[in-house]
Amino acid sequence: MSWNYRIVRKNDQLEVYDVYYDEDGNPSSRHVKPTTLYGEDVEEISKQIDLIKECLRKPVIDDEIFGE
Repeated sequence: MSWNYRIVRKNDQLEVYDVYYDEDGNPSSRHVKPTTLYGEDVEEISKQIDLIKECLRKPVIDDEIFGE
């Protein structure tokens, strides 16, 4: 299973989530809470920000695809 950060539309608001994909590459689930920045040092947070910036180039995912 793979994952990346994606922008998810939930209740008419956009939030960044960790999104997980099935073996066919389709979004199959997301983390319960939106992503937060964390790290042991500034470099780790900087790398996380770079990964999050990549999701800005991908289509927004509607939260309804994940079900309840």
